[in-house]
Amino acid sequence: MRANALTVAALLAGLAGATVSAEEHGGSDRIRLAGGVQPAVLDLLDLSGGVTAVAFAPDGNQAVLASPDPKKENRTLLRLYTVGQPEPAQINLPGVVRSLLYERDGQDVFAILFRPAKKRLGDAELLHISVPEMKSKGIMRLPPTSAALDYWAAQDSLLIPARNEIRTIRVEGLRSGPLYRIPGYNLAIASLAASDVVLIGREDGLMLIDLGDPPGEEAMPVRESVATPGPVVGLAATAEGTAALARLPDGRMYEVSLQPLSVSEAGSGAAVASLTKGTSREPIELAPLPVPEPPAESVEIAEPPLGAAAATVAAGETDTAEPPAPEPSASAVDEEPPPPVAPIDEPPPVEPEPPAETPPPPETEAPPSAEPDWSESDAPQLWGRLTGPASAEVDEIVLLGPNSILREAARVRPQDGIWKAEGLDPGRYQVQLAAGGNKVLISEPRVALVEVADTGSIEAATFNVLRSLVP
Repeated sequence: MRANALTVAALLAGLAGATVSAEEHGGSDRIRLAGGVQPAVLDLLDLSGGVTAVAFAPDGNQAVLASPDPKKENRTLLRLYTVGQPEPAQINLPGVVRSLLYERDGQDVFAILFRPAKKRLGDAELLHISVPEMKSKGIMRLPPTSAALDYWAAQDSLLIPARNEIRTIRVEGLRSGPLYRIPGYNLAIASLAASDVVLIGREDGLMLIDLGDPPGEEAMPVRESVATPGPVVGLAATAEGTAALARLPDGRMYEVSLQPLSVSEAGSGAAVASLTKGTSREPIELAPLPVPEPPAESVEIAEPPLGAAAATVAAGETDTAEPPAPEPSASAVDEEPPPPVAPIDEPPPVEPEPPAETPPPPETEAPPSAEPDWSESDAPQLWGRLTGPASAEVDEIVLLGPNSILREAARVRPQDGIWKAEGLDPGRYQVQLAAGGNKVLISEPRVALVEVADTGSIEAATFNVLRSLVP
């Protein structure tokens, strides 16, 4: 059964399904951890206010729980529970916390915060929360459909599913990593051990994808898929990556088995979670991708050389030669040809008048260009300028590559009409502009291509940003 677009949009907006009590389906209102782990802090958690997200520290002695603020709509109470502490620490955040994830060292927490809007879906942001002080700091803007977080140990990166894509963020430096195209609503994700294999929760089931596979022309290849009775909004994998737990919006739980991918009912619960994965690489054995069949060989039909048919007829080998043309009859020879028809006088052609000269358009001054504030020796690896009346609407510069528009290399923010990027691998990149939210930017050029080398500084084409639209 496929969920309709309105249901999925409501789930993504945090307006439905996030805090349904599992008691409605005969289960206890509790948090289930993949692999049956029971960390010490689990007994301290107060779930009476509902749960939108939860994360456990690697040692199981600390947890962060997100619940709706009972006094204000679209705000979140974030509580920190610690074994040995009588009361949890607490902060209030302006938005809906969709997902939480402890850093691998267990010190701080990442969060996806969503802020709804009246006339559009809203805005999502990646936050970094300092656990000791319980203070939050915005890191970068995310697509509004960003729904979950998990740690990709094989690449030391964060995995963030969104509509039509899986986004990655390198933990070191917190900069954008490769982007993987997967059409449709991607609602949850679980990395399997420290491999490149991930399990993705969708609006109608689960998909198994190996991020190490070569991308297709429009999307990553799907290794396996299985249907579920509704959208999968929560996923948590065991430490070994051999099984997982999936949760639907109404609290129903399913055990997920691999090889082959299958699901079975497993009661219900308020949320699913797992302990932070280690960094040791654990290979997940998958069957190799099928090799495409080679195209069928074309059969060439040899044509006979010129004159071959005449030689065959002369040798008496065939009786299919064309009969000779009939000779004209005597009456036809004696008949006189018809008199010629006198030509009809046509009027002389009218010479077209030359078109009126169009005056050239008035010359306009080019928009002023911003000037970089670095010397030639300190120039960045790649940089560019923004001009035009709507240049202030540019929120980020998106770099796709190298040598593939299906992979996002980086996102950088412009400052005073100048943007710059460092740490890029050599190759060809596509540069495009992003305004955030649902805005569409009109610019000249629309995108720019640039070749990045090992050394030297490259200046990309200047973008003249004409206006921004909200479709």
